[in-house]
Amino acid sequence: ERPYQSPLGIPGAALGLVLSLVALAATMADRQMLPAIIGVALFIVIGLIYFFAYSRFHLVASAPEEEAVLLQNAEKELL
Repeated sequence: ERPYQSPLGIPGAALGLVLSLVALAATMADRQMLPAIIGVALFIVIGLIYFFAYSRFHLVASAPEEEAVLLQNAEKELL
């Protein structure tokens, strides 16, 4: 069982999705927001390129579970 469950559950998640899609559609309907939309899209694309070209190869295990798996694999290689 998960340690935290949303009080609204799946219906709350569905409502959040619908509200966010309505907000996105309303933002895109306003032509004055077009430069901001393009700017955000460019920022996201540049961030994704940076992540997939560089950062994902330099990630460090941060969770204790990940570190334990890395240690187990290293011990197996030594034997």
